[in-house]
Amino acid sequence: MVNPDTPDGDLSKAEDAVRVFDPDAEKLVYEMEDWTADEQSVFCDLLGRRGIPYKFDAAGDLVVGAVDEEAADSALDAFLAEAKERKEMGETADLGAWEDWDDPNPPFEAASWWTRGKAALIDGLIFIAAWLVYVTMNTIGMITGTNTLMGVATLVGLGTLVWAGWLFGYRQGVTGTTPGKRRLGIHLVDAVSGEVPGWPKGVGRWLVTGLASVIGFVLLIDYLWPLWDSKKQRLTDKAFRTQVVVGFPATPGDGQALPPNPIT
Repeated sequence: MVNPDTPDGDLSKAEDAVRVFDPDAEKLVYEMEDWTADEQSVFCDLLGRRGIPYKFDAAGDLVVGAVDEEAADSALDAFLAEAKERKEMGETADLGAWEDWDDPNPPFEAASWWTRGKAALIDGLIFIAAWLVYVTMNTIGMITGTNTLMGVATLVGLGTLVWAGWLFGYRQGVTGTTPGKRRLGIHLVDAVSGEVPGWPKGVGRWLVTGLASVIGFVLLIDYLWPLWDSKKQRLTDKAFRTQVVVGFPATPGDGQALPPNPIT
């Protein structure tokens, strides 16, 4: 159904979308020959709500940027699954019959830089409070020359790092939240699926942020990037294809149980 080569012909004006369609970028073409006008309208409305720019070419086929391939395919899968279910139930494909359809991956509102900053401040204070235990014990051990206390402090420091990786990395990946994000009513999602990103991305984001903190200006640029980014993403978000959005993760009571705390 998807042709990676764009047919010749002028492209018509784009429908409303969050981002502007780039006519010079690599494109994908979705053939619309067998689609009814209502089906095309519903699907294009879905693309628009998900912020996927598109145009129609001279042949009447739908054109999207190659960068949006996964997002467009996800929208197409959702649309086709719903169309199949409605057909099996004997419902029509008329546009009016789809007015009650709830998009399984509804569009999200990106969290503002200020909101993300306050959430990061809360998380940072929590980590600093835990890290001060290590710093205090190690400092006292160095001043008094107590090797045993310094050894215990080292274990406490390592334990604090493991705990931080679990809370701000692993647990954020599988739940989408941290203490700060829950307090501010925002959460982390996969930028394509809209679902929680999973522990690999959660841990990866945490590790990259930690490494970036070694070079201060790199971390500063990363945290300031949402100020001028159209999707309000950090560079780390772009690397892992994640996004921080407004609201709480869907159906928290029906999801998997929270991962166990490795410390307790």
